[in-house]
Amino acid sequence: MVMAVATAIVYLPMMSRAFTVDEAMTMVQFVKTPSLLDPFRLQVQANNQPILSFVEHAIYSTTGVSSEVAMRIFPIASAAACVGLLVYVLSRRLGPVPGVAGGVVLMTNLLFVQEAWQARAYSFLCLCTVASTVLMARLERNDSPSLRVGYATMLALGTGAHLYMLVVAGGQFLIAAVHRTLHRRLVLAWVAGVGMGLLVYVRILGTMLRAGEQHEGKFRPEFILSLGRALLGEQIGAVLVVGSLVVVGLLRYGRRWDVWVVIAYTVVIILIASRGLDAAPRFFIFLTPAVAAGAAFGIAAIGPIGDRLVLAVASLTVVVVVVAAVSPYAENATQDMVANRVIVPLVYRLRSEGDRVCGIGFTTASTTGVYFRHIPSPIFSPFQFANCSAVVDLDIVDSSGLANAAEHYFVNHVKLRSTFPGVVMWSRPKIPTSLRRELR
Repeated sequence: MVMAVATAIVYLPMMSRAFTVDEAMTMVQFVKTPSLLDPFRLQVQANNQPILSFVEHAIYSTTGVSSEVAMRIFPIASAAACVGLLVYVLSRRLGPVPGVAGGVVLMTNLLFVQEAWQARAYSFLCLCTVASTVLMARLERNDSPSLRVGYATMLALGTGAHLYMLVVAGGQFLIAAVHRTLHRRLVLAWVAGVGMGLLVYVRILGTMLRAGEQHEGKFRPEFILSLGRALLGEQIGAVLVVGSLVVVGLLRYGRRWDVWVVIAYTVVIILIASRGLDAAPRFFIFLTPAVAAGAAFGIAAIGPIGDRLVLAVASLTVVVVVVAAVSPYAENATQDMVANRVIVPLVYRLRSEGDRVCGIGFTTASTTGVYFRHIPSPIFSPFQFANCSAVVDLDIVDSSGLANAAEHYFVNHVKLRSTFPGVVMWSRPKIPTSLRRELR
């Protein structure tokens, strides 16, 4: 409970940031829609995560509130519950010191940190992964109706939130088969959970499959490397320390061949996923609790080598290293990733004076709809500049060619405060000095 509360407190400052690209698309296309059932029948590419969209839609429908803070309550609560549950399980198995250290490794993992606070399903996917794994382990030892219902529920919710939960379900099925505990009732619970989770995709699966066909590509080893770094903490210090502890834990506790079967299964899935052009490390965020658990087992393996002081020093070292690794990200934890919210007063002021504001790039078009009824008019060619009084580009790296042309056409430029570099450009001196300072 303490670690769950600590996680929530650490992530709270990030709740008020402007909506990111994926969040903005989720809000406009699946949450702020007329019907509560829209999350189960609307899809754009594969951006809709139905269970998450449904929960957020329910909050919006019942309260009328769609602010950043309100929409991030559920994902941050899921992240806190995930860390708390992992610490509880590890502490019962290994002791409080390795358990808490494992929780800190997960809480400060950069991949987990970057995704857990957003109004997306990734933190909930991690929670369902940990909860379903714990319930399945108990089912193997002690079959009961309540455990079967709980297991099927977590599988269904996780699958309905993100299809990568099927990878988790497949791994759990494999573990039970290796353990020879795959009795009929467990199979029925597994089938029921996966089946109910897939039901939410009946109306939208066709769109997702067609989108997937468009993104098939060649084997990408760089994806595997980036995924490995992300799972171990991204920063070199965290990668070395957490990676070393995982290896130590495997050498000490990984003598059972079922562990290596699951590792081989995971490697095969990653190799298959690496052929997708849109594959991203965040899709495998459900592995971060396993990596944190591996680090905890590594710390526990130090216990028999030395006394409690050695164990305490080792745990403290891990905590210091992983917290130091995430500290650069923490410095900008409250900064907007995209400047879609900060441009609101500028766009409304210019429009009130009869000017036409245009937008450059995918990021501008996809993220401004959550704050504007009518987004800045999208332009795709320098020949369209003559029809615009001002141009907004919320990611000049993504649209560098058109952005460079706009910089030569428009006289005045103001850079926007955000993680992704953005800029506002205009020709006439119509923006007051006070508003320029606000944008900087």
